[in-house]
Amino acid sequence: MNVAYMRCSAIDQSFARQEEILKGIVIDKTFKEKASGRNRERKELDSMLQYIREGDHVYIADISRIARNTRDLLNIIEEIKSKGCKMTSVKDGLAVGNSATDELITTVLGAVYSFELAQIKERQRIGIEYRKATKGYPGKQPTPVPEFEEKYELFKKGEIKSKVALAKELGVGRTKLYKLIKKKEQQDDTGRVEE
Repeated sequence: MNVAYMRCSAIDQSFARQEEILKGIVIDKTFKEKASGRNRERKELDSMLQYIREGDHVYIADISRIARNTRDLLNIIEEIKSKGCKMTSVKDGLAVGNSATDELITTVLGAVYSFELAQIKERQRIGIEYRKATKGYPGKQPTPVPEFEEKYELFKKGEIKSKVALAKELGVGRTKLYKLIKKKEQQDDTGRVEE
């Protein structure tokens, strides 16, 4: 049986690229999930590993889809091999685990993908530190709620009966509402908004 495993890191990412890479292969069962490759605990990966039986062939678009960590990658490959299954990384042109050469190439690719992820995180961290140092990193900006002043006055007059009702009127959650009220009360007490 031919089994495919596909993984995207983020909810807004698509499987289209992986599907395109695997389109020439007849796949009997596909496991898809949206989860970080840094985390070994992945529901669909575990389901796929439990599902496969001796003689099955696991197809992935590329090595980074199965793991972003060399140790996890090698452990997953070992688990697949121990079940008497094969794995092919189509984009990499690699039949994983069939020879010592394949194992070396897989390990090197796994290390490259791990390094690539570490580099991305490092560049992101440096960029954030630079932006903070130059006051160009605002952090998460509060979403304005234009009707708050008007609705809050109705709440204070008793026309809106509860904070739950006020939150519903404004279309915000309880935490956001409490922050807005606190900010408003500080503004009323001091005549200015405390940051």
